[in-house]
Amino acid sequence: MIRWLLVGGLLAVFFLLFWFGWPSRRLPESRNHAPPPPSVVIYFPDLSADRLIIHRIVPRHRDPQERLKEAISLLSHPPAPLPDPAVPPGTKLLSAHVADGVLTLNLSKDFVTENFWVGSEVAHLRLQSLVYSVTSVTGARSVRILVEGESPGTIGGHLEVSVPLERDPSLSPPVSGLSP
Repeated sequence: MIRWLLVGGLLAVFFLLFWFGWPSRRLPESRNHAPPPPSVVIYFPDLSADRLIIHRIVPRHRDPQERLKEAISLLSHPPAPLPDPAVPPGTKLLSAHVADGVLTLNLSKDFVTENFWVGSEVAHLRLQSLVYSVTSVTGARSVRILVEGESPGTIGGHLEVSVPLERDPSLSPPVSGLSP
């Protein structure tokens, strides 16, 4: 008789556990997924207003090199309704590295497309858009630009880029644009 009571009790316990579910062995949801990458700010030139427009994005990649590639791609093809690209279409990031706070970008030859950099004020705003954006992505203080591994010297015949470039504090404060 006692044996049947024990068997019946065990069956009741298993039935209740089955009915209400076994204790979950899964990790809590917050541990199952890596946290999303932090957002970064991409700065687009507004050539008609002579200022930069802030566009916040959440990068698709965690790898710093891939994040820079994504930023360069966005800067060459701004999302609507942002009007002006910061770098010539077709510009590709060939390599990048940071040393002593200086980000060295090695860009494809499309970067020095002459008719893109016409006008010193336009060229300066576009170049600052690049500098602001890539320093936002990497945290570097300044940016050295190489084209196919060599210093281009000047861009558009009037902008000196043979030395590392820093953010220009004399620009009007950037204004908010699109956010995801």
